[in-house]
Amino acid sequence: MKRWQQISPVYASTSQVWLESASGLRNLALCGFLNLWGSKLNVVEKSECQQPDSSSAPKPSLRKTHQIYLSLGSNIAPEKNLPNAIAMLCRLTNVLDVSNTWETPPYGAKGPNFLNTAALVRTDLSRELFKGLIIRRIEVQLGRKRTGNKNAPRTIDLDIIIADGKLQDPKLWTHAFLAVPLAELVPDFINPETQEQLGQVAQRLATSTPMILRPDVHLWPLKDSPNGC
Repeated sequence: MKRWQQISPVYASTSQVWLESASGLRNLALCGFLNLWGSKLNVVEKSECQQPDSSSAPKPSLRKTHQIYLSLGSNIAPEKNLPNAIAMLCRLTNVLDVSNTWETPPYGAKGPNFLNTAALVRTDLSRELFKGLIIRRIEVQLGRKRTGNKNAPRTIDLDIIIADGKLQDPKLWTHAFLAVPLAELVPDFINPETQEQLGQVAQRLATSTPMILRPDVHLWPLKDSPNGC
């Protein structure tokens, strides 16, 4: 398996372990089944943990793939953390495209400017599992510390904006730091309320928000990699 291909959970006993539901994931995490910090997502069976009833539990399906558009931002050592986040995405999933890097002022608080980008990935994981197993892993490994202040500086921030053609974050239509990078990847995405295309929205928002293109922060393709990742 190539290193950029999707890393999927390894099932110790497919008749007993299911990762398709959030409750199943919580149960596995509580039982200590998941080792999220190694080179693989390992599942190790423990006899003291209660297993779900095989007659009612859903069977995992690894064939269906999902396309997810991500927003990535950093304003703590962003020239280092943003490229590192893209490199980690490449190791953990199948990255199809990455936008340019844009510098923007912080939203809703004082602090250093952000560097922002957007990425398109293809994954076998559902949106919920991708968030729990991929996004959280990257944020933790890059030192993200969550506080009560949602606008506090951060080493890295990853958010799912569009999943399988469906909007997940309505701030896409009002925030230039989201709209401008995403518009590079999916300019024809439609706002159902206004019928505006994302490319039009990004152009309009950029007129009222300082947006600086940062070609010096190279994200994609990764250096010395003919396939991007």
